[in-house]
Amino acid sequence: MLKKLWSPTGLLLQDINFKPGLNLIIGSAKYGQSHGTNGIGKSSIVRLIDYLLLSSDAAKIFNSKKYAFLREQEHQVCLLLDNGDEFLQIRRSFGETKKVYIQENGQAEYPYEIEEAKKLFSGKFFPQTAERKYPEGSHRNLMNFFVKDDLTSVKRDDPVIYLQHGGAKKSLLILLNLYLLGLPSTHLNSLLETWTITEELTREANVLQKYLTDTSGKSVSQLRSEMAVKRKELELIRQSLSEFKLSDSFKRVSERIAELDEQLANLRKKERQTGNQLEKLKKFTESSRNEIDVDDVRKQYESVALDLGRIIRKSLEEVLDFRASITQERLKFYGSRMTELSSEHKKLLAEIQEKDAQRAGLMKTIDDNMDMSLTEAWGRYALESTKIAEIRQRLDSIEKIHAELGRMHHDESMHHMQMQVALSECSESVETIRSLFNEIVAAAFEDILYEAKGVYLDISAQGQLKNRKMPVRIEIGFPHIEALGQTKLKTVIYDLTVFLNAVRGNIPLPDFLIHDGVFHGIEIRKKVNLLNYIHERSEQSSFQYITTFNEDEIQIGDGDRSRGINYRFDLDGNIIINLKDKPEEMLFGFRF
Repeated sequence: MLKKLWSPTGLLLQDINFKPGLNLIIGSAKYGQSHGTNGIGKSSIVRLIDYLLLSSDAAKIFNSKKYAFLREQEHQVCLLLDNGDEFLQIRRSFGETKKVYIQENGQAEYPYEIEEAKKLFSGKFFPQTAERKYPEGSHRNLMNFFVKDDLTSVKRDDPVIYLQHGGAKKSLLILLNLYLLGLPSTHLNSLLETWTITEELTREANVLQKYLTDTSGKSVSQLRSEMAVKRKELELIRQSLSEFKLSDSFKRVSERIAELDEQLANLRKKERQTGNQLEKLKKFTESSRNEIDVDDVRKQYESVALDLGRIIRKSLEEVLDFRASITQERLKFYGSRMTELSSEHKKLLAEIQEKDAQRAGLMKTIDDNMDMSLTEAWGRYALESTKIAEIRQRLDSIEKIHAELGRMHHDESMHHMQMQVALSECSESVETIRSLFNEIVAAAFEDILYEAKGVYLDISAQGQLKNRKMPVRIEIGFPHIEALGQTKLKTVIYDLTVFLNAVRGNIPLPDFLIHDGVFHGIEIRKKVNLLNYIHERSEQSSFQYITTFNEDEIQIGDGDRSRGINYRFDLDGNIIINLKDKPEEMLFGFRF
């Protein structure tokens, strides 16, 4: 749970202390009516929390010109969390965006790079099991479910699609929702990985095919069938050369040229293969944030090992041993191999250059002593040999890719089936989730249940694998969805279902959920009903629900009371901060 948000540089109006249960952040417009509650700081509280939890979207906002004062005045913010078995204190400055400072259980504060800290938080907030896995680097994609600002709420039509960035594919979001619901996601994760590999292999095959088609004007099928003909033509050239009445010395020269041609063809093939392997390793090692070259690879993986040592928090002696062993393994696997490939590649290029020079010298001997017809024959032979070798190599690569694609398609079918079986074995868990969803719907529509007719949550396995159709469907049905309030209500109900299911089932996930502006447009009765439900559930279970409101959004008038709309808890007692539209009572001391 969140404990406190504060600024050691005096940025905030006050320290913000959070408590278990319902936490309301209120904005009141009683003074400057022309501006209302815009710019007084409600959403900024949520974004500050998100910034401390390493959100790149929040960092982008605070790095804008509008918030230049944060950098110019060198402000910092801190967040204290109780993560069950440990306390975490997080500190970030606005002028040093690539660092975050973390203190665990009162120990010394330690600086982390942002990507390094994300890995640390992934293990703390989103542990993986054999049944529940997600793609590497998903910390922020998962945390975005638990911290949503008003910008996200406005764009979110489908509750399942809670991410708005360009890389948020529906397939990834289904997987993340399964993980958050405590349902098996490992086989779906494997399926998505297989799809990614298949896409890469298909692109590689298409590039090779396009090259062959563009350079030859023929299809791959035509080229395959022509290879036998080309080889026969090449053999005829060799035979024509052997039929010349040559002197013993010229025979030796001819034989040597033939040997060199064969050696050069093999060397060029090896050089291309080695170059491709080296390039793939370079691309792989360059996938991290820092660039890696062959000479620097050992230093880079030594750095990785140090970072891993910090994360696992072993004793100093264990950390040193652990770092040493990891460094050695990484250096063996990456550093040595890349150095070896680079050295081999250079040697091959040097050998090719040397044999090309030898061949050129021998050909000059032929030019000086024989007529041009023989020279031309040798030239044609060498040219055709090189062309055929290059085409054959690319055709072989295409065939290997197609064979690998065949294996990938088999794996797709297997993962698809395993996902369906795993979900069917969790039918009781799925039914529990549906029951909780229906319970929250009934609470929201208390006294007006007739309006909830047709509302449903469906989590089910799909049919046969076809056109990469997802094997799982998560769908929320709601009446009158065209109304803004109903869209927001659907979002609140689904989010609460996912969140409270984790609380009820002791699923190891964050025990706080933050909504900003999500209740805008929801009818007062349903709004009050949901807040009553959340408060009552918080008295039975330990969790934290933090949300923002304009004061007029949650006020109950006499007319509302006459219709039976009432809070069943102390509303004022759950307000953790009330920001007002005058400078001395705004979050940052002025409207922004």
